[in-house]
Parts: sequence; C-alpha cells; structure tokens
Amino acid sequence: MSPFRRGVRMPSDPSAVAAIAAVRKQWDVLFNAGRLAELAELFYTEDAHALPPDTPHIEGRDEIRKFFQAFYDSGKVEFQLDVIRIEASGDYGYVTGNYTLSVTPHGGATQRWRGETNEAFRKGPDGAWRCCADMWHHVAEI
Repeated sequence: MSPFRRGVRMPSDPSAVAAIAAVRKQWDVLFNAGRLAELAELFYTEDAHALPPDTPHIEGRDEIRKFFQAFYDSGKVEFQLDVIRIEASGDYGYVTGNYTLSVTPHGGATQRWRGETNEAFRKGPDGAWRCCADMWHHVAEI
C-alpha cells in the first residue's frame, strides 16, 4: 500500500514532532521581529531550498535570508502560521500549514495574503531539526 494514499499517515516520533514544532514556532517570532540572520541560522539548513510564489527558486540559507530581507526593506511585515500537521520519522519530517502575511510598504497601503505552506525538515549531525525545503503559495489576497 502506498504511504501517499489518502488517510495513510507516516508513523511519527513524538519527540521529533515536538522539536520541529518548537523550531517552527520560533520562525514566526524571529521573522516578525526582523531578526532574519538569527532566523536563517536556526531554521534553515545551509543547503536549503525555497520556492516562493511567482519567484525563481532560491538556494542556500543566506540567499533565503536576503529574500526575506527585501520584505523588511520595503516596510512593515507581519506573518502568522497556523500549523495543520507536523510529522517526523527518522531524520526527516514535514510541516503543513495556512499562513497570513501583511506587508505595509513605506508610505503605502497594506497588502494582505493568505496561503498554504509545506516545509521539509532534516535532522542534522548536531541533532537540530532545520528546514531543508520551504515551499509556499498565496491562495488569495485579502
């Protein structure tokens, strides 16, 4: 039976799920505080990939940080993720969720989006869980 069939879930390690959840929660805190260097170091693997909507593929922790920095350079940013599911087994896990993002450009009107995200996590040699692939898309402008 395929593990991808509807209703079939991978067996999860509760301690790994808790560790990923703790790291995931820090993403929102650090992002909203504009602490992007700290966010990149804590959250992303050195070789992480990001696939943002309507933007070319981004490769590498520092390039992902630069991508997010552009939001802050343009104005005020607020992000919130509502986690749908976290699963983990062995050295890999994933997070799915729904997000809201608000960007208020300097002197401009606030733009708001809602969307969905899927993040793949890998446990490193140091025992830390980090995102190795981050993909999101906007469902609607709100």
